Amino acid sequence: MASLNKKKIPRKKIFMNMKKTYLVTSLVIYAAFGAKISPFLPTVAAAKQNPCYTCANNSSNPCTPDNVANNKLFFTRCDEPGMFVQCNVFGDCSEQSCSPGRKWNQQLEICTRPSAPPKTDKDIETRKHLQTKSKKNQKKKDKMKKNLPPSPIQESSIKRTLHSEDDCIICDDEETPWMIDNEHDCTNFDYLINTMCNKNTYWSNNKFCRLSCYNAGNGYAGDVCCNGPSSEPSSMPSAMPSSMP
Repeated sequence: MASLNKKKIPRKKIFMNMKKTYLVTSLVIYAAFGAKISPFLPTVAAAKQNPCYTCANNSSNPCTPDNVANNKLFFTRCDEPGMFVQCNVFGDCSEQSCSPGRKWNQQLEICTRPSAPPKTDKDIETRKHLQTKSKKNQKKKDKMKKNLPPSPIQESSIKRTLHSEDDCIICDDEETPWMIDNEHDCTNFDYLINTMCNKNTYWSNNKFCRLSCYNAGNGYAGDVCCNGPSSEPSSMPSAMPSSMP
């Protein structure tokens, strides 16, 4: 009779008691071992998501035959956000540096700038000069409408000089890491200007030698340089380098 008088515990209450027991047990385990395990787990996860490489250690050298065959030639450099590892078609490994102020972006496989640099006094002065010059340019445009249509050569020359402030930009001449290491300058290396620029994906993504490429007629898509052309490009290319940048 005693067993019949016992109250039955509802299933819902049993489930809640089990849940509380599970939570308490989890907290005890985490308090005992979590501090030792948790720092290790994010490191492993980050290593799988963002692997990094160096040329010094063969085990972390990414220039494997498979990567070269699949045209995977650029990789993240370990512990150096401003550097990257580059492989050539022969499987040679080299560590390259991004331009000052830029960091390697593995997803885009280019060095990117976190934010646009502040405008310098020279930029402000140039813009003021363009504003003053815009009135003169407008008079030239009005005069062109009254006269006969110019020849194709004259028309292209006039369009190049009649861009207003909103249509053009101040182009720089930033060399590639390879050019910097080998002390080459954009203005005197016509071979690269004529063969790379908008004809090469790596150059187009980073817009290397932007002003020189524009002056040589190999400007990047959408570029109209306010400070160009500076001079006519040379018709004689420089000697071909021993290795491509």
